[in-house]
Amino acid sequence: MNRRLIATTIFMMALAILIGACKNRGAVDLEAKTDEETISPTVTLNDEATKVADIQIQTARFEALPLRVQAAGDVAFNQKRYIHITARVAGRVEEIVSYPGDRVKAGQVLLTLYSPEFLASRAELVQARIQRDNALKHGTPQEVVHAESMFESARTKLLLYGLTWEDIEADKDTIPPQTLIPVRAPSSGTIIESSVVRGDYVETGASLFRTADLSLLWVNVHLFEKDLAWIGPGCEAVVRVQAYPGREFRGRVTLIDAALDEKTRTAVCRVETPNPDGLLKPGMYAEVVLTSASKREAIIIPEGAVQDLESKKVVFIPIGRNTFAWREVRTGGLVDGRLEIQSGLAADQTFVAEGAFLLKSELLKKSLEVE
Repeated sequence: MNRRLIATTIFMMALAILIGACKNRGAVDLEAKTDEETISPTVTLNDEATKVADIQIQTARFEALPLRVQAAGDVAFNQKRYIHITARVAGRVEEIVSYPGDRVKAGQVLLTLYSPEFLASRAELVQARIQRDNALKHGTPQEVVHAESMFESARTKLLLYGLTWEDIEADKDTIPPQTLIPVRAPSSGTIIESSVVRGDYVETGASLFRTADLSLLWVNVHLFEKDLAWIGPGCEAVVRVQAYPGREFRGRVTLIDAALDEKTRTAVCRVETPNPDGLLKPGMYAEVVLTSASKREAIIIPEGAVQDLESKKVVFIPIGRNTFAWREVRTGGLVDGRLEIQSGLAADQTFVAEGAFLLKSELLKKSLEVE
């Protein structure tokens, strides 16, 4: 008896659990079904509401779109306009005129050096000039040629020190004669780095300054191997940086590296970007969109035709007089205020181009009334 009673009890408990599970599952299914039917698949407007909404219908078409590649990059100095200024003659730094951050013009004096080597070379030029003048007045043709050669040699040595023709010509009439040699900026730009202070003694070849023209920078973009077929020199680029949200800097591709980085499997694509206001800074991270000369076919529709509905992207399709049904779509990129449709809307299919927001509002209002 005890065994039979125990078995009966166990059977009844298992049956109760099974019935409860079925009831719960039915409740879940009912709840899910209710959620799915919360938003009605269609909405119908009366004639007056349709007129007020100014519903406009268009037909989806394929259009030719330029291929766009998005990649990461970093702003860098334009190496063609980046200059390392070194000492052309040994000497002591007597005066520094320009410092890091200063903008300088081509030919502007950056510092002056006291150099015994320069003074010796300058004395050679003075002596060579006297000998040339004497030869021109009293010498034979051979002596004139020799004197001219010595003068040109002495003058060329000073030019190699960084002096200009104007410096050399002005020095002959200067009293007392020039004793300091100026170091000038070879081109306009901004001083990025200075390696000396006043009183330093520098040897020939010692680093003095680094200057850069920041009005035209490079953006080094890291292109994946799969994108290399679409991008080449001449392609347009749009550069964005975090420092200036919404601001776009435009440039062009000038070079793509001949080899891939073995670790990242990317090639560096160089974009030259004008920077007239100096907003871009070397070292900034950038997001770059490159536009290929090649094109592809895609369906694009007005951005306002696509609405957010229950975490879905939807468009409205006319299915009868003043009646519209929503359809989920998958969108791509934004192209000049229009969205690319990747799936959910076929070519030659009509859709609501204007007034989709009102249809969504009416649909939500209808669902609330049902609840």
